[in-house]
Amino acid sequence: MDILIVAPPMLSVSETTGGSVEISIYQTAKRLALQNNVTIISRKSNSLPRISESGNLTIVRVPGGKGYVRNVIHYIKSHKFDCIQVDNRPRFIPILRRHFPNIPLVLVLHSLTFMNFLTIKEKHDVIRKSTAIICNSQFLRNYYASKFPHYENKITAIHLGTDLSRFRKPTPEEKSDMYARYALPSSFIILYAGRIIPGKGVHILIKAASLVKKTIPSVRLVLVGPYLKGYKARLMREAKRRKVPVLFTGSVKPSVMYKMYWLGDCFVFPTQFHEAFGLVSVEAMASELPVIASRRGGVVEIINGQNGILILDYKNPVAFAKEINKIFNEPAYAKKLAEVGRKTVLSHFSWERVAADYQQFYTKILQK
Repeated sequence: MDILIVAPPMLSVSETTGGSVEISIYQTAKRLALQNNVTIISRKSNSLPRISESGNLTIVRVPGGKGYVRNVIHYIKSHKFDCIQVDNRPRFIPILRRHFPNIPLVLVLHSLTFMNFLTIKEKHDVIRKSTAIICNSQFLRNYYASKFPHYENKITAIHLGTDLSRFRKPTPEEKSDMYARYALPSSFIILYAGRIIPGKGVHILIKAASLVKKTIPSVRLVLVGPYLKGYKARLMREAKRRKVPVLFTGSVKPSVMYKMYWLGDCFVFPTQFHEAFGLVSVEAMASELPVIASRRGGVVEIINGQNGILILDYKNPVAFAKEINKIFNEPAYAKKLAEVGRKTVLSHFSWERVAADYQQFYTKILQK
């Protein structure tokens, strides 16, 4: 098969750059290219070549902005593809369908965000003109199937994965090196990774940590990820008032993100959103951290109570504090959660499994 993947125009795709969507595109395409010819069209970057080739995988980088779709169309017209995949940009579907009426168009949705920007009429138009839609969780798939029951058979779910060779338990030396890099004293570290915005519930985590500090004086928070300046200032004031030590690392390059999980003794994901999936929980489990997460959206497709802890009362800091204390006070319990979590990721959330699901999906699409 000759597969084209159209990446969003915000960030460049490569082995070492991009956000979660770009990482997903690259890791899946890299493995699909073992059996197919795969081309990715991505945003141009001054630090990356215009065209990168590795085996059957080609990445073409074109200028972003308003001319991005025009550049995509121009490229497609000079090449032959069996199918076109568009990631997280539903607005592109009607435009591409107008130019390429006979090529299967597959929309891959990683969140609710970009469909929510459309009117009901526009959403219907996107779904009608898509050959099929892939969602990254059953939660997301069921959401759209309930909203658009007439098109339910077009919508399927394929979970995301993670790189199991990098996201793993650290050696004592590796963990010590990371502590030294961030000048962290010996302590019990609660780790969070992801965007630091109100909807992710980080303010609730700070309140929970202040409760934990009453029984675990050495506790501290490490918050990994980009932040809103105003929200960060609010969190710092709250942490200072509650005397909770907090480290904000800021954004971290994808190429070194796996090392950040080595800082944690437990991972807490207190999201208030209906998360489409929650890849950070998978990465933490792969790193053999005990995971505590809000029972929201697609998170329940990752964590089942045996491989991590789900918090039903996710607005309540006390609920999180109780489980953090349990992990600290019961090492055997924490170890068991972490080990089962790693096994879950090994069996269900590898990029090899994701690519196999995509291969099967595209084979069926082209047979039809």
